[in-house]
Amino acid sequence: MAQKVTPVQFYNPYKFRASRNAAANTGNGAFAVIAWDTEQYDTNNNLSAGVYTVPVTGYYHFSWQVTATLTTAGHTLIASLFADAATSISRGTQIVIHSNGQTLGSHGSDNVYLTAGQTVDIRAYASATAAIVVGNTDQNYFSGFLVSTS
Repeated sequence: MAQKVTPVQFYNPYKFRASRNAAANTGNGAFAVIAWDTEQYDTNNNLSAGVYTVPVTGYYHFSWQVTATLTTAGHTLIASLFADAATSISRGTQIVIHSNGQTLGSHGSDNVYLTAGQTVDIRAYASATAAIVVGNTDQNYFSGFLVSTS
């Protein structure tokens, strides 16, 4: 008779995913915070207006994508992870459009060490103001979870 195996159970209350539904734009020659306005989940209520406040010190994994329509060939789009409203800690892909009116996405993911109380957000840079594609959770999102406290 086969022995019954009981799976290990893991509990992690620190996870979230959000997207953007309302019209928004990228920065114009500067990074601008994306205010994620629709939460798919935020199990510990640490996300507010697109800014995640780290609840416990540890290693976190974040993923993001910002898709926008750039109107002029040669323009650039970059979406990056920022900490404490000032420091870019992980840069997403740099997208340069090749023809007028292209819709492309900048994405990224990273594991970072953060201390309790720090904040992280996603900021989008474009060389000219670009309309963010909204209402589609697979084209614009920010998600994250605690990986380990040690």
